[in-house]
Amino acid sequence: MAISPIDFSNVTLAVLAGGRGTRMGIPKVYLKLNGEPILTHLFHRIQWPGPTMLMNAANLARPPGSEFFDREVIDSVEGEGPLRGILTALESMTTPLAVLITVDMPCVNQRMLAWLLQEWMARSECDGLMCRMQRDAETRIEPFPSVFSRSAMKAISQRLLTGRRSVSGLLEDQRFVAADVPADWPRDVWLNVNTPADLGSFIATRPSCGQTGDS
Repeated sequence: MAISPIDFSNVTLAVLAGGRGTRMGIPKVYLKLNGEPILTHLFHRIQWPGPTMLMNAANLARPPGSEFFDREVIDSVEGEGPLRGILTALESMTTPLAVLITVDMPCVNQRMLAWLLQEWMARSECDGLMCRMQRDAETRIEPFPSVFSRSAMKAISQRLLTGRRSVSGLLEDQRFVAADVPADWPRDVWLNVNTPADLGSFIATRPSCGQTGDS
């Protein structure tokens, strides 16, 4: 079956940025990569051709780089992790679909997100799609980046009400699926900058990561 071209005007790019950054020592939304705010880095790296939205906590509002995004949405509920951020994004967006990424994944690019959307379009009956990857002999689910539709809100709300906050746990519901990523994707697309050591390693080894949207 042929898959229609992506209409990016119907897909919001939502960046989850409200984490406290306990292991980093500062909220990750304030990180800089080679002197550039991490939000600025992500915005210029991905070059998203549709609507953009920054999901944030009230005490972190208007961080450096937020001015590039169409909207900043403050999550009124704290302490429920990224699943709550996903729900707030879906409640706040004006499009049928959202692509979700986290602020601490500096190597995500537009080509990767477009692939995710194509995979979702091939399974358009599902409410959400994540990535499944093979690393050596291990199969791993990567909850971000991911695609969710508005129809996912009910299932996510129910899980939050019962204290089930794992994003990958949504796969227990058949309406949520995972797609096997291409074998030639480099490992660094999954890099999370969680600690000062991670940040130092990234800056030292990938100083030009993200200069183009399809690198």
